[in-house]
Amino acid sequence: MEYNVLYGNLVDVAGSVVSGSECAIGTGGNFSWDGVRGGDLFFLVVGTDGSGTESSWGRDSLLGERNGVTPSGECATVNKDVSGSCP
Repeated sequence: MEYNVLYGNLVDVAGSVVSGSECAIGTGGNFSWDGVRGGDLFFLVVGTDGSGTESSWGRDSLLGERNGVTPSGECATVNKDVSGSCP
């Protein structure tokens, strides 16, 4: 398992609109991200299996999967596994 950081403008958080990412940040608990863009941003850390599938984004206020079953498309992801979504 690896992790990706997805980010977007804070005004777009309700629509889960992602504007970029930092891929493969590791699993060691430490990561230094130089060049992070400024402004009001939201960040979402998602797991990835390294073969194009990212993990759940969590549940929204109506208990549905955030952004449905659509993957971000960032970091070469083409699938989204929502079977382990947290309530």
